[in-house]
Amino acid sequence: MIDKLKLVVKYIHYYIFSSNRHGLQGPFMYQLNEHVFRKDKSTLEQKKIEELRKELIANNEVIDVEDFGAGFGGVITKQKSISEIASRSSKPPKYARLLYRLVNYLQPQNILEIGTSLGISALYQASGNPKSCLITLEGCKATSAIAKKNFAMFPDLNIEIIQGEFDTTLPSALSKATAFDYVFIDGNHKLIPT
Repeated sequence: MIDKLKLVVKYIHYYIFSSNRHGLQGPFMYQLNEHVFRKDKSTLEQKKIEELRKELIANNEVIDVEDFGAGFGGVITKQKSISEIASRSSKPPKYARLLYRLVNYLQPQNILEIGTSLGISALYQASGNPKSCLITLEGCKATSAIAKKNFAMFPDLNIEIIQGEFDTTLPSALSKATAFDYVFIDGNHKLIPT
């Protein structure tokens, strides 16, 4: 699976700089292009997730947001509205659908997401393979609680959220699966921890 992920990264680089899809080398890359990068149709499940996003964007409740990844050597707590977080921190629909298609194509069984926020990207990825087990890590208590409520609205998806700093929650998450065949890192954007 790691070799396939390396191919995906190489393909993305190639896709950005290439001129047409018929010049792709190898059946895996051609199929990846056709099924992941060139298709972009919404599913019923995605429409439900987008309805949830709209509700979150309309929610002006203010919460305390703990930022472990952007601060300088400590936790920075800011007050933000749920609307602001949903608008700025959640993956835009275009990229969330790309994550869905990638999971749908690769069909990983054990997924790890580092950085949950309100849970939109986790919902997209888990719906890409509803038989998968997705574990997502979130440092902030307030956004973690909201994500947990959001996950409860999709009971057919197997999503577990672990709240706490990544330094302590990552070892716990890694012990829950023999291996993760898909990892999405979207939290703590400092160089050394990443």
